[in-house]
Amino acid sequence: MTWRAILIMTVILAAGAVACAAGPDKNTPPTTALTPASAAAPQRAVGEIVTPIRATPPDKPVNLPEAEKNKDVIRSIPNIVIDRQNRTVTVAGFVCMREGFLELFATANGIREWESLVELKATPLNVNVALILLGLAPGNPVTWTDKGEFLPPAGPVVRIFIEFDKDGKQQRVEANEWLIDNATDKMAAPQKWVYCGGASRNGVFLADYEGTVVCTVNFPTAILDLPFESNSKGKYPEGLSFKCRTDVIPPVGTPIKLVLQATGDVIKGPKQTWVLIIDKNGKMTLEGQPSSLEDLEAKLAKKDAYLRNVQIQADPDSAVKLSLQAMRLITKFGLEPQLTENGPMAPGSSATSARSATPATSSAPATPGK
Repeated sequence: MTWRAILIMTVILAAGAVACAAGPDKNTPPTTALTPASAAAPQRAVGEIVTPIRATPPDKPVNLPEAEKNKDVIRSIPNIVIDRQNRTVTVAGFVCMREGFLELFATANGIREWESLVELKATPLNVNVALILLGLAPGNPVTWTDKGEFLPPAGPVVRIFIEFDKDGKQQRVEANEWLIDNATDKMAAPQKWVYCGGASRNGVFLADYEGTVVCTVNFPTAILDLPFESNSKGKYPEGLSFKCRTDVIPPVGTPIKLVLQATGDVIKGPKQTWVLIIDKNGKMTLEGQPSSLEDLEAKLAKKDAYLRNVQIQADPDSAVKLSLQAMRLITKFGLEPQLTENGPMAPGSSATSARSATPATSSAPATPGK
């Protein structure tokens, strides 16, 4: 190659290097792909319950407001805030009825909204879980004896408040202010609701299908119920205990927050079911207290007239003989044993914690009087 050819090639290579350093031609279209419309965030229906998704990798610090840094505040359940310091569970919802007679104060899952004041944007099961996380131990739902005798609901006492906006100002009222007492035809007195804990059957949490979150009529599946007989007496629905106080209730569809506040009080009542737990080592716990076959027999001998059955929660690794002996004792006293399989239990577990995880099955009949 001649020196002239070498010189020409060198000039060409130098020009190319300068062009690369200068960047692309302004007339060249960008190569970055545009985000397609299909990749945009999906539109959500109003009131849709959406499970929160972590948007930040776990190893990257998250800057939360001071209120959310409080370990006593739990916001991981959709549309529910648990505040352990103030002893409250707050659930988002809306007004679904403002005229007529009531069987429920609050429902959910789009069930029985024609006889309830408020519909919640959380499932009944999640409301029940939130109350357990607040530290409440489920009580007992309404039951009836074999002779038809009424046994009222019992459990931790809860006051109920409603928060909503009116003319741009935050309002807070107690539940009774939206109720008319049919017996007096005046505003109802402040009410005490009790946390019953609902009921399960064959692994199904029944309130999810009956909407019985906060009841004004006694239901065996109630999560929260009134601790006295409140059923349709005489003509239905006029015989119901409560109806809407229409003039103070905001329009249907108005967003609200239902605040469930534990008072620390507990209303006790007779029980129709005892819970006997047998762990894999053969250790027994009756109603949260260490027990033995001798203790079980002694307590059964002193049982009251309301006890109907004993639920045996036996670890699958426990001795079968021990479960059979317990069942013989229970039937000896004319009661019905209910044997269920129970998984391995942590040390210190009790009947209360077992019931908290899975509320006891209710065998009570449907609400009478309808």
